[in-house]
Amino acid sequence: MLFEMGKNRNYGITTQQARAFTARSLECSFGKKSEQHFLILNIYERNGKKMKKGLIAAAIIVCIGITAGTVYLVLNRDKTAPEIKVPADNTLTYVAGQDKKLLLEGITAVDDKDGDVSDTLMVESVKPTSDGTQAEVTYTAMDNSRNVAKKKIMVSYQASGEPAPADSGQAPEGTDENPENSEAGTEAPAPEGEGTGEGDVPADVPADVPADPAAAEQPPQDTAGGAEAAEAAIAQLPPGSPQFRLNQYEVTLPVGSKFDYSTYIQDITDDKDDRSTLFRQIQLQNPVDTNTPGTYEVVYFVVDSDGNQSNTAILKVNIQ
Repeated sequence: MLFEMGKNRNYGITTQQARAFTARSLECSFGKKSEQHFLILNIYERNGKKMKKGLIAAAIIVCIGITAGTVYLVLNRDKTAPEIKVPADNTLTYVAGQDKKLLLEGITAVDDKDGDVSDTLMVESVKPTSDGTQAEVTYTAMDNSRNVAKKKIMVSYQASGEPAPADSGQAPEGTDENPENSEAGTEAPAPEGEGTGEGDVPADVPADVPADPAAAEQPPQDTAGGAEAAEAAIAQLPPGSPQFRLNQYEVTLPVGSKFDYSTYIQDITDDKDDRSTLFRQIQLQNPVDTNTPGTYEVVYFVVDSDGNQSNTAILKVNIQ
């Protein structure tokens, strides 16, 4: 029992103290240092050395295991960046001053291990070209292993207040910083507030806050005829069709002033799609050139997600 006490370190005594205690106990028992005395001490010393060697060996094994595990994790870490995908059947015209988040609609990011990581998508930059007709949009996405992918596309560019260019039927040229993620001819979708017709709406602007200062300074004009015609057209729409209303149907602007299509939109309603969704589907015809005097009739309409077309609302714009 005394030997076991000296052997067990949980009692809070050192090896030397245990040996001394054992030796004194044996002397008390045998009256002198007998052969049995020395035999027990030698057994104790040998067992102590074996325990130390065993602890050292166990520590070495643990270190080797940790090192091997670390090497395994490093070698098998996901090093492949996600793929950023842009729908090939969409075109994009970016209007200066718009929220960059509008450029994310329709864009997705997929990783081979983490699956859909579209929630990490960001618009890193929008850089107009020197001629002001196009802009380079850079998208980024990241997977759970922090692998970052980038994709660049060229889109049509429009300065704020300028009429949108007519759709030529050709998709903006797309480029990709990561060749493996590149898809020839891919394009970004139209952002919120823009359509895909001959003209685009720059942004979703509340109808009661004119975005065009020149329009706000103009006296109210008699647009009862336009409003009555619009309501008559709305009454003849098939069930489920969206309804398009303007807050005025004729406006006069000075030459060189700013013209914002969205300023004159009162409301768009539908039985299924909300106002924000409908604003992204607005289509315009007959863009206005404010630098050229004349009368322009801008045609507004929208197509909902079910393919139903609204009535056409016509705004008469006099540039004088």
